Amino acid sequence: MTVAAEKTEAGIAPRAFSRGKALAVALVAAGLATFTVANAHFLYVAFMSQPDCVPHSKVSRAAIPGGLYQAADPAC
Repeated sequence: MTVAAEKTEAGIAPRAFSRGKALAVALVAAGLATFTVANAHFLYVAFMSQPDCVPHSKVSRAAIPGGLYQAADPAC
């Protein structure tokens, strides 16, 4: 009996994995791999590049003219 002549219990002949379906699966796998590697790189850069302490003015937030920004809670 050939593969085409064999039938499953439901009476449907098994189909070979088509070229289009294989391409779709490969593209999805490549997309997931790219997404995973990009996020791993993002986490690596986020944890390895800690900013240094920068000098800032030590005045109260209410005394800052023109709405300039300062560190919320300076660590240095």
